[in-house]
Amino acid sequence: MRNAASQFVAMQRDEGVIDSFSCLLLLVDASKKSDPLAYLASAGLPLSAEFTTLELARVLKQHLQARSSNQEYSAFASQALVDTVRQWTQQQQSQQLLAFSGSSDSFEPWRKAASPAGFSELSHLFFGSFLSRYLSYFLEREASARIATMVDREVFATRLKDHSREITASALDTAKVTESFAVGWYTNHAKKKLPAKAVVIKFLGYALTKLSRTLTYNDHSERR
Repeated sequence: MRNAASQFVAMQRDEGVIDSFSCLLLLVDASKKSDPLAYLASAGLPLSAEFTTLELARVLKQHLQARSSNQEYSAFASQALVDTVRQWTQQQQSQQLLAFSGSSDSFEPWRKAASPAGFSELSHLFFGSFLSRYLSYFLEREASARIATMVDREVFATRLKDHSREITASALDTAKVTESFAVGWYTNHAKKKLPAKAVVIKFLGYALTKLSRTLTYNDHSERR
């Protein structure tokens, strides 16, 4: 696990990781505009008037594929972005139904993210999904390098799939270390305007370094 953690510091400057997280910031910032659709279209994210989660996910994927070099980190980040969009939208729509206040406004879920607390939760989902996907890949890659036979590899892959929920839950728990920093960062850098790329990179650097240190600490604690 320590080897997996060591890769996180380099991820902060991967263009795919930066672009994926920046898309979340774009969606949040768009929800505060008088014409959010036009704002997103000008940023390369054309959406229909009452877009669905599926449409949004498709447009985001197309946008990132056009800009990505198809490296591993980019793939994990784009998948984490889609996971976050789906999970966040479902959570907010479920809360609206419970409150008997259903809305046809596709940007309503993103207005809920346009606050320090909302953004903190949103970024937690993103880093949790990103970490879960990366750890699953890392474990499978390390095992494949050490397991000699195809049969044993298939057995390991099946066991890894069976434990996918545990990996996801553990990743989300680990990603909580980013929440408090995200609150302050949003207040200072993203509440009033879309932050510059350099500012986003610094945020990613802090968050990914925090995740790396937490993984290393947890691994050290388990070995004692």
